[in-house]
Formats: sequence, C-alpha cells, structure tokens
Amino acid sequence: MLGEGRWERKFDEKGRLPIPFEIRDEFGTTGVWMIEPRTRRVCLYPLRFWEEVSEGVGDPQQFREVRKPHEESLDPQGRMPAPPHIREILEREVVVMSMGKYLKVFNQNGEEQPIGTDTPENLRPFQSFQEAKEYRDQGKKVIYLGHVGGKVTGKFKPEGFFVFSGQDENGVIVPVIGSYDEFYPGE
Repeated sequence: MLGEGRWERKFDEKGRLPIPFEIRDEFGTTGVWMIEPRTRRVCLYPLRFWEEVSEGVGDPQQFREVRKPHEESLDPQGRMPAPPHIREILEREVVVMSMGKYLKVFNQNGEEQPIGTDTPENLRPFQSFQEAKEYRDQGKKVIYLGHVGGKVTGKFKPEGFFVFSGQDENGVIVPVIGSYDEFYPGE
C-alpha cells in the first residue's frame, strides 16, 4: 500500500510529475498512467498493482483501448514522465492523492468526481482482486458509481471477472467492464 496523503505538485517543462517523497520508495521505479473512461479521471498505478488489476480483465484488448494505459519509469530525481494523452487532461498544477494502491491525479482547480454521484462515506472500493473475486464467486451484489444515471447495483457476470451488469436508479440496465477497484461491495 502507498500510505495516505495528498500533495500539490507541478509538472515540469518536460511533462514530468514529481512523485511525493513520502511514498516514492513504496511506489517503486515503474508506473502505469491510465484514464478512467467515464470520468476521465487520471490514475497512476505502481507496476505491481497495475499487474494485479489487469490480471482479471475479461477482454484485455478492450481494456487497453478504453483506458489507454502507458508505462513509464521514474527518472533519478523521482519524476514520472506523463504521455501526451495524459497531459491533455491535466494542467501544470495538480493534486496527487493516494488511494492506497494507486495515485489519483487531478487539476488543482477541483477534484474530478465520478459521473452521477459522489461516493458515500460508508463505501470503499474493493481493495484487492481476491476480495472482488469472492463477491463474484458468491453472487453478492456490487455497486458501480461511474454512470451518468447514478448508482448502479448488480452482480459480476460469470463469463468475465470484470464484466458487470446492473440497473441504475432509473431502472436502466447498465453493462460495465472495469477493474476491480472501480466497484464497491454491495449493501
């Protein structure tokens, strides 16, 4: 885990983001930039956690096309280069927030919230592949918050670990393909 923290940072003129010193050793030397498709939220995963996320993806090709992952290595000064498609989303001054297994990076002018609803305080995303797998195997309800129609409640489908189908607050059926940490244990 990366520990807790929130830091204000600036990209340098070459598009490199300084990784906070407090978590740099735990982060490691290689990271993967990713965009969440519905929110356009930018995440930066340490490689070891990215491998855990991508391991259970039902359709790896679609996963890559939608999230546009990009692997980079820290330079000797602890800066992570950001690819052009990430720099298009982020301004020079950003906030870096530890989410446990990854970093959320957003513009200082305001945190980008998932579309549809804020995350209720009593919900936390699945913390591991194994935790989400147990919910799938037991057929338990799962919640997804990144839909424009609001909260979606449903179950993981058996044909693919991260394939989910549920109904939003208006009764609309919503299929979702995502990584385990985009879902929440059901109520």
